[in-house]
Amino acid sequence: MLLGGGVLLLSCGDEERAAPVNVDTLDPITLSDDALAQALGAALGEVDPLAPVSTHDIAKARKIMSLTRVLVAREGDDSRLNAALVELRRVSRADRPESCDALLDLCRVRARDQLDRAAATEVAQEIIDRFADEPSQLSCVLGARRVTSALSEDVFGDFFAGREQAEAATLTAASVYGPPASAEGTFVRIVLGFDRVAVFREEQVAADDTLPRRLLLSFDNALVAPSVPRAQPVGLAGVARLRQEQGDSDARVAFDIAEDTRWQLHLLTDPFRVVIDFERGERRRARVANGPRPVRTIVLDPGHGGVETGAQYEDLKESEIALDLAKRVAVGLRARLPDVRVLLTREDDVQVSLPQRTAMANAVGADVFLSIHFNSANEYVQRGGVTTFVLDTNDQRQATRLAARENGTSEAAVTGLQRILANIHREEQVTESRALARVVHESTLAGGRTILRNLPNRGVKSEVFHVLVGATMPAILLEASFLTKRREAYALRTNEYRQALADGITAGLIRYVSGE
Repeated sequence: MLLGGGVLLLSCGDEERAAPVNVDTLDPITLSDDALAQALGAALGEVDPLAPVSTHDIAKARKIMSLTRVLVAREGDDSRLNAALVELRRVSRADRPESCDALLDLCRVRARDQLDRAAATEVAQEIIDRFADEPSQLSCVLGARRVTSALSEDVFGDFFAGREQAEAATLTAASVYGPPASAEGTFVRIVLGFDRVAVFREEQVAADDTLPRRLLLSFDNALVAPSVPRAQPVGLAGVARLRQEQGDSDARVAFDIAEDTRWQLHLLTDPFRVVIDFERGERRRARVANGPRPVRTIVLDPGHGGVETGAQYEDLKESEIALDLAKRVAVGLRARLPDVRVLLTREDDVQVSLPQRTAMANAVGADVFLSIHFNSANEYVQRGGVTTFVLDTNDQRQATRLAARENGTSEAAVTGLQRILANIHREEQVTESRALARVVHESTLAGGRTILRNLPNRGVKSEVFHVLVGATMPAILLEASFLTKRREAYALRTNEYRQALADGITAGLIRYVSGE
């Protein structure tokens, strides 16, 4: 009879004995996890550790490991690897040509599944020592050298070198931001949220016969909160799903990704978050020199919202005025640029997270992202006025204070972001963002001065704002006026001044689209 689709029992009088398991016929797609585990257990039970190792034994051990990795990927139980690893190690010691490939399998499992750099390096060196002089093993030895090279690269492993961390960091959320699942999404942002800083390593794993290409993030001294699903389907930008796995002292997050999926990874602090932007498909069209820009979609982002009111002064709330201004700009753009799609990150007084705002813009393929805010100060300032920001790094104290307020974080966290983001943004994007900032700033200032003749010009500046991090298009943040300057606060209570600002912003965006 057939048990669990994996083991055939033959009746022989009063006794039943199991027929040898043919691992080559085991199909991980059609078998349940329990049936596959049972069949693999039976196959390992047939092993005679004292018998000479044959070519068939090596092939069988490699197949068992391949199927076990599938089972581990499904269940997240690394302990299942142990028995398969013991058998793979046993056959790899045999003095046979096929032992090199078995060792290479062992090396890859140590590296990509167990994330044990030292053990993987040791096995790779064993391959080189044993088989480097054998021409027939050139491919296997080159594979070992590639593993060694990959293990020597550590993008973020020593970023927090020297940091003392007594308590384990906890992965509290794995959030997916992108278009509806029914849409053809070419972009998706995934944010991993932690309760404290987590040291981690990044690794890319190539597809093999049984598993897809993967991006692996391993977090040392970390836990996965029970509220975080162990697996989440994504279905956007070539990301099939993400999985969280809990090890003895670390947590791992694996992303199953398509061969043509690209990603960019960056960090946000206070609270600590790892942001991964995945992209698939054609990149944004290049601009024709000195001609109109190929702008098809503009995303306006009214700052704050919901319980996050932003700056307040007497009866004025930044979140409410920003939404009103964004809606006015949208009306003007739709009338004057009928071929351009204009979208808002929020249409009502609702809270939208900072990562979600640029994620929404990326997901719809926006060509321009403009975040609208209003400035304020807890201390006296000599002048108010209009300020426009581009994501970049500098040490201006006042701009850093403003960034901390808009980000809802501390000034120390902002300066930390400056160091992290130093190499994130492409030069072309920064150049275009500066061009966008210049024309929007000039036009907004001109619009405001039709009502307030002496409205101060606070200039175009560079600073770190979470809402701009990860944007794949030209992106700026506009502080359209100063709430805590009485003349500007009074003017903001009037439709005339709000409309003048909206007309100025609209004119600036049109100038940008036309190629100025």
